Amino acid sequence: MAMSGGQGEGDKREQERETLLSLLDIIIPPSEDGRLPGADAVGFIEYMYKENLDAWIMAGVQSIHEEALGRYGAAFHNLEETRQRRIIEALRTRLFRFFSQLTMEVIKCYYQDDRVLLAIGAEPRAPFPLGFSLPDGDLTLLDEVYERGKIYRDV
Repeated sequence: MAMSGGQGEGDKREQERETLLSLLDIIIPPSEDGRLPGADAVGFIEYMYKENLDAWIMAGVQSIHEEALGRYGAAFHNLEETRQRRIIEALRTRLFRFFSQLTMEVIKCYYQDDRVLLAIGAEPRAPFPLGFSLPDGDLTLLDEVYERGKIYRDV
């Protein structure tokens, strides 16, 4: 199936994949010291398909790709970071839900990666049945929650 501009379906999918990888790198870039990988290196694409998130993610990615082509005549992933951020800012209102949900899914996937867990000092294992011990903390951090009061209804 030919796309406009002579771009085939396979080319389009590759462009969208590269756009997604660029977005992931903006959401969580690798640490400068190399200890923490960027979000583009933790298997998010596989996670996206496993969790059946691909339809809405790729729809948002397609909008970003089209905006890049319309504004700059180049694929999003080929643009310098400043231009990529301009595109995101321009689409932030229209794609607010997409960016919010994508960021949450990226965070969920990122903190399941063994390299990330090891780098932050956590054991790369399931929390149960061993659980995790939490140090006694400063409970004043919960003051806002207590001051908010009851936000649920007794049933």
